[in-house]
Amino acid sequence: MKNDHKDIGAKFKAIRKQRGLTIQQLSEIAGSNASISDFENGKSSLSMEVLLSLTAEMCVNFDELIIQRERYEKLISLESKIQDELLHGTEQSFKDCISEIDNTHQTTHNSLYWILAASCKVLGMEQYGWSLSESFMNKIRDYFFSIEIWTVFDIAQFGLLVEIFNNKSLFLLSRELKDCMQTPPRNGFDRVLIDTILETISVLLKRREKKYSDILINLIETCDMPLYFMYQISRTKFLRCVWKYYFYDSIHSLDEANAILLSVETLISKAVADSWATDFL
Repeated sequence: MKNDHKDIGAKFKAIRKQRGLTIQQLSEIAGSNASISDFENGKSSLSMEVLLSLTAEMCVNFDELIIQRERYEKLISLESKIQDELLHGTEQSFKDCISEIDNTHQTTHNSLYWILAASCKVLGMEQYGWSLSESFMNKIRDYFFSIEIWTVFDIAQFGLLVEIFNNKSLFLLSRELKDCMQTPPRNGFDRVLIDTILETISVLLKRREKKYSDILINLIETCDMPLYFMYQISRTKFLRCVWKYYFYDSIHSLDEANAILLSVETLISKAVADSWATDFL
């Protein structure tokens, strides 16, 4: 069995060196050179408070350091299987996949598997016309409104299920996600947050919801995204054009939207541009 302290310490050491930091530079946070050295070599552990302070100093998400790779890969494999069943399997094989996830939840009592199975059932409703009770749908909604700390997994599940939320719920949850972002946004976690908010805006626009979509677009427009968020910047500009097309000036905004689509086709891909255009234009 692997030594978790050793694995975490080795990863910490690799990131520290990548950042160009010495043990001496971090020793004030940890208390001594020896405490960091012993941690990196798997001889001892650090307190949660110290480890959080060190990861913040190195600008790395804490979960990136401590994640248990085998468990994470198990989840990735499971999500891949779900997608494969949806695309290539039968309705029965997809039901079997959900039963497997439900059984895992019953065994582990880990709510991660419950919400994953619930997400699959909603996808089955969309693809196979399954009927889901209102109490079940309310339980899903209650799950997201009860979240205190959003993780990438939770955000991704919410992004899959935006269609089942009413407009006010989408607005409230999206505003909460915006509050989770760094200012300015800078990493993969922030990118996932923005993508999910943009997806909720897209749904609100399709429903012709003027007020909430305007507020959320404005929140993203003013969050000062760096240039390497080019996809998110372009998507935001396009959705603003769609908003103006529906509620303000259809002629000029359509020209602007088409200009953005041309840029997206050139800088990102024609498939992405076609997907955006198919949604709205």
